[in-house]
Amino acid sequence: MSEILQHVFLPTTELGLLAIFCAIIIGFPIGVISGLSSNSRFIHILRLLCWLLYASPLVWIAILIIRLSTIDWHFTQHIDYSSTIGNSSLITILSTNNDHKLPLLVNHITPLLLPVIILTIQPCITTIQIVSERVKLIANQNYIKVAYIKENASWKVLFRHLLPNAIPKIIPQLTANITTLLFSTMVIEILLNRSGMGTWLLYGFYQHNFSILALTLLGCGIIISLLMLLSEILVVIIYPTQSRPLHE
Repeated sequence: MSEILQHVFLPTTELGLLAIFCAIIIGFPIGVISGLSSNSRFIHILRLLCWLLYASPLVWIAILIIRLSTIDWHFTQHIDYSSTIGNSSLITILSTNNDHKLPLLVNHITPLLLPVIILTIQPCITTIQIVSERVKLIANQNYIKVAYIKENASWKVLFRHLLPNAIPKIIPQLTANITTLLFSTMVIEILLNRSGMGTWLLYGFYQHNFSILALTLLGCGIIISLLMLLSEILVVIIYPTQSRPLHE
């Protein structure tokens, strides 16, 4: 059982969490800027690009990026994605006291660059849309307009009033896309022949092994439940008063 967790569930979870992290790091600031300046030409072009990418099938995008990466981009050429699954993970590498930790991190992260880039696209677009809509809604509230009059700098309004009222509602909305992201992660693992829940599920399907299918579905449910629970805990930790509007 420990071997299944290490070689099947851990790689998929790690890949999905990296995609979520990158999507938040990239999408959250863009969403805030988009919500505060919703009438600019750049924002309209950005929204059009997001709609086009979001409407495109993930498999098409993945195949296109994989094809382009094998032509000119040497940092992803001739990478054996199946070899990224071993006895190491980001958690184990970071927790060790090895003096050669940086080379180990580079060797572990390099094969993850391409799948993470592919998986980040749609969650990033969703993050931009959700954050933009919520920030725009909060920015039009009367107490935010009053705060702009009282405060000397707009960044104080942003961090003291606008974001504390927006983030508690944004985080639960973002977790609604975990199911789609998990499915996308499994698809990318199959396309790149990378060990994980996707290739394991495909193996079970070809072998007519219903135990593998059942364990994969159970693992998906556990991962989704844990991530949604983690998001709720995160909201309570960051903003304990999230049950009421933070107008102060």
